[in-house]
This record gives sequence, C-alpha cells and structure tokens, in this order.
Amino acid sequence: MSSKTEDAAAAAAAAAEMDELGKRKFFPRVKHLIGNKEWEDFLNGILDAIEAAGAPHAAAASHKASNAWYKAFDLVYGGVASDYSIPTGKNRYHKFKDKIVEVWCALEQDAPADHPCRGKAMAQLDTYRQACAEVNKPAVGSSSAVGTPKAVRTSTGGGTATKPSVISSATAKRGFAGPPSGVLYKNIDEVKIIATLPEPLQSLLHLRQLQREMAATTAVRITKKNLEDHSRKVDTAYLDALNEFAGPLDDEDEKKPDEPLDKDEAFARAQALAVLYRYANPGMEQRTLSEAYQKAVDQYVTHVCPSAMEEHSISV
Repeated sequence: MSSKTEDAAAAAAAAAEMDELGKRKFFPRVKHLIGNKEWEDFLNGILDAIEAAGAPHAAAASHKASNAWYKAFDLVYGGVASDYSIPTGKNRYHKFKDKIVEVWCALEQDAPADHPCRGKAMAQLDTYRQACAEVNKPAVGSSSAVGTPKAVRTSTGGGTATKPSVISSATAKRGFAGPPSGVLYKNIDEVKIIATLPEPLQSLLHLRQLQREMAATTAVRITKKNLEDHSRKVDTAYLDALNEFAGPLDDEDEKKPDEPLDKDEAFARAQALAVLYRYANPGMEQRTLSEAYQKAVDQYVTHVCPSAMEEHSISV
C-alpha cells in the first residue's frame, strides 16, 4: 500500500471517530486504558471524578440529578473526558456505571499489582460491592457475590443489574442494623425517642452505630480490622449500660422485679426498647430487649384495657 493510501485510510479512520463537533465519539477501550501508560493520567482523572461524586457508595445509577452516578457522569464529561462527545441515550447513566465497573474489574483481574491506578480502583470497587450487598442482601435473603452478572450489569458479562429495593434508603438513614424493608414502622420519631434514653446508654448507642458505619464504609482492610477490633470496647460499655436499662443480659437470677409504671411511662419505655431492638445484635441482646418490651407493653395494656390481660392470660 502506498504512503498516500495509508494516509488516506488513517484520515478516514480518524474522521470516523469524530462527531460533528470535532470531538472523539468513544472512550478508549478498557484494555487500552489499563494496558497503555499514555492513558494513566486520563484513567486517574476518571477515578478522581468517580470518587468526588461518591459514586462507589451508590449501587444503582439513575437519571435523577441527586444520584451519585449522574454527578460522576457530569464530572467526567465536563472534565477529563471533555474531548469526547457526551452520550445522549436513554440509558446513558446506567451504561456509564457499567463501563466504570468493567474498568474496576479489569484493573482487579488483569492489571499488574504495581499499576498506579489499581489501588484507588480497588478501594472504590470494594466500596461499591458493599453498597450492592446492602441493597441486594435483604432482597434475596443471601449475600450473593457482587461484581458478577447476577448483581451487576457489565458490558462483557451481559448480566442484568438487580433492581434496588426500598431497603437501600432505610439502611442509609438508619445505619447498618434494622428490620428489612416493608417491616420497618416509620411513624415514630427515632431521634426524639433516643434522646429520652439515660446516659451513658444514649451516647454509647450513637458511638456504637457510628463505629459500625465507619467499618462498613472503609475499604482499607487493615483500617477496617482496627475499627472492628476497637468496637469491642464500645460494645462492652454499651452492653453494661443496656444491662442497667433493660435488665441483665446473661444471668436470669439477677433480674430485678418489674417496677410498676404509669400509662405514659410504660408507653415511653416500650417505644425506647423497640428502637433499641432495631440496633440490637442477634441472640441474647435481642431476646432480653424483646422480653423487656413485652413487659412494658403488658403494663401499658393493663392501664388502658385490663380485660385484655385477663382474656388472654397475660401476666404482668
């Protein structure tokens, strides 16, 4: 082939990659992004934009301006990828997310360990997998692997993304313990009820939940382990305070007789115990709180409808 023919072919190929505004139409392929040193700055800029938007914390993309993937899309195409034409398809935000997940997975599986972008990408992928697990676990009843075609749509796997359930918003608001979506009763003011708890129980509840949140959103394994190890100290102090409020958690013989409560006191105590139960660990902690809750409710029912106690043989 003559040099003129080669030049013409190259010009035609270049023109095919440009849109009417003179911008490149397509992102570089994933294998080029992770395999060529010339793309490292570009890839690093994309990962920085993804991090700034908080996209790794969002399991799903949407066309809503409040969605983290929507924000990441704007940051990428308004910054590091401003030389590329902006996709306009109906599912552009979903496809954008899928492309980023594909890049993360490629860096995890195919990139060398010393790739300059790999560490940042792995931290983002870990965070994204945790976000997907929070959404998917209540919906399917099991902790299915994230990053596979079952949980994530990828351009190579052809799988279908699991539709987020309502539990995602409940979990985000309430922390990392609580009943599944559809069971959570929303018509009480948790903040107000928690404020009625005695100290140090009230403060220790906040500290324990904050520490759980920190551990759940930490991608660095050693930091996560340190947080989980340190949480044992908070748990011990919290259980001591809970023991004082709800009754001993381990020794049936040490339980004190129930003090009589008036109607308002019984109702307030029942609400407080129910809120604490939302954040309780399975096992003895839940059992003790449930028993204390039932006793408080029994006292309330005794005040408002004594015949119900007699009819159903409920002892106070």
